Amino acid sequence: MMKPAHNSLKKNGTRKRRGSLYVSVVMVGAIVSILGLSAMLVARINRQAHDGLLDSATARLNAQAALRLGMLTIEHDADWRFRHATVEWISEQSLGNGSLSLEVTDPSDGDITDAAADPVILTGTGRQGKAIHKTQITLVPLHRGYDCLASAIHSNDDVIFSGSEATCDHRVSANDDIKAYNSYVNVPVEAADVVTGSYYTNTYQTGADIRSMPIASEVREFYEQNGTWIDRDQLPRQFAEVVRNGNMEDADAFWAAQESTIIGDQSTANSGTQCLLVTNRNDAFAGVTQDVTHLVTSGRKYDISFAARLPTGTTPFYVHIEIEDVDGPDDHVAGPFTPTANNQWERFSMTIQPWFAQPLTSARLVINTTPFGSSYGGSASSSSGLDFMIDDVSMREQGTTRCMDQILLSPQQNPFGTTNDRGIYLIDMKGSKLIVKNSRIHGTLVIVDPASTTALGDGAALAMSAAEAGLPTLIVLDQQIYINPSEHGLVEDAVQVNFNPAGAAYPSVGSDDDMTDTFPSSIQGMIYSEDHLRIYNLTIHGAIIAHGDVDIHDAFSMTYDSRFYRNPPPGFSGPEEIRLLLGSARRVTE
Repeated sequence: MMKPAHNSLKKNGTRKRRGSLYVSVVMVGAIVSILGLSAMLVARINRQAHDGLLDSATARLNAQAALRLGMLTIEHDADWRFRHATVEWISEQSLGNGSLSLEVTDPSDGDITDAAADPVILTGTGRQGKAIHKTQITLVPLHRGYDCLASAIHSNDDVIFSGSEATCDHRVSANDDIKAYNSYVNVPVEAADVVTGSYYTNTYQTGADIRSMPIASEVREFYEQNGTWIDRDQLPRQFAEVVRNGNMEDADAFWAAQESTIIGDQSTANSGTQCLLVTNRNDAFAGVTQDVTHLVTSGRKYDISFAARLPTGTTPFYVHIEIEDVDGPDDHVAGPFTPTANNQWERFSMTIQPWFAQPLTSARLVINTTPFGSSYGGSASSSSGLDFMIDDVSMREQGTTRCMDQILLSPQQNPFGTTNDRGIYLIDMKGSKLIVKNSRIHGTLVIVDPASTTALGDGAALAMSAAEAGLPTLIVLDQQIYINPSEHGLVEDAVQVNFNPAGAAYPSVGSDDDMTDTFPSSIQGMIYSEDHLRIYNLTIHGAIIAHGDVDIHDAFSMTYDSRFYRNPPPGFSGPEEIRLLLGSARRVTE
């Protein structure tokens, strides 16, 4: 039996309604999911926007923190220009989850170390997440202090001219008195108390204001921290050799014939491979000589020795230091030194103490067979013209004082130890004497606790200048010293030292690899003493500051260098005021 048709239609309709409901439910679920995801996305975008704003604000604060750190450094370090000379003061220093950096530049010439009056630009960079913020400000210095540096010479006690002919292009001042005894003072002077004596040919002032002075402990601190110590015990106790090629290994180099002929002889020698044969002698004063003009000092004792050999006879030898000075020729002689046998080597020793006036024209070491110098002639004898041989000639100034003699001290060269890139060298003399002569100091020499008899120059040539612009040339702590160079220049050929190699250029000459230059015996730069200074016969371009007396003797010529006042060296910077240039703060975009 067949079912009724309308029942079949009813079942199919119900099935269709149930399918439609399922689709509707799925679609509603999808819409709800989309709405949920959208809400989450909006929340995430809002959070990211908030985080970005927070990162940006934090980056800005980090940049400001960098600027503040820079300002604190400047406020609390009087020598900030020298201690932090590089552009990048802080690099990516962590701060929380971010970082900060600081750059400091000089908009005037790019060098923050060369002038205290130059402004500086501080650029602080802050980072947080992906946010970067740069802020820039300009600082302008107002005052540096220590007005003693505004004078060419300043003493915290007295400045005294004694038997001096002094010239200077700038003021000389004292916090007590200025005195002149038997002197010609062509210098403007200023004393806080009185000016006494006569022969002042320039202006003078009494009752002047006291000038502020550096603090010795602050000076000491910087140079001890940045310098290299030279061990006092590494300094020789013997002066350098005066005679060149004394062993004759370079044949007749540096020797000259005096009315004779000299030949390098390899047939026999006292030591080494050869000696010097002196032949074709026509008189007793004929012999052999060497120029020692630039290496002898009046009144000093010189120990001289030599080995000699006479092929025949036993003619006595004589040794001379022949002088030509402003008063004419003079001869200082030692001898006779008579060989005990012919045709054998014998060694002779003596001491000669030459005296001469300035200026010195020439000085020669002569070995011959007469007590008369060549300027006076000598009488011939049957044996006076005999050939002789000499070898191993030595001439040294007497003394066992620690010394720097015939050396170059520079950032690249230190004969006594480790070098210092800035050329700052310290020596603690522990109360003992130091002599510096026939040398060039291309750097900053700091002498600590020297004996009061310590001398720079010591009647011989001396050239001193700082290796780094703006640093002092000489600092003396604890005790007084003498500065007493000769009028003669520093002659490379005389000592066989190249004083201006690469890395130690001389301003007017530059650098080279020869030994043919002559440099003025002078000091270029600033001298500072914690005690007294005794100055004789000095030429200086710079400034002189001393806590004790400054005694000036003999010829004195000075040209003032104002840069030490405008931009004081480390340790000499007084209180400084820095102000923010109004309107200079700005954001820097990449």
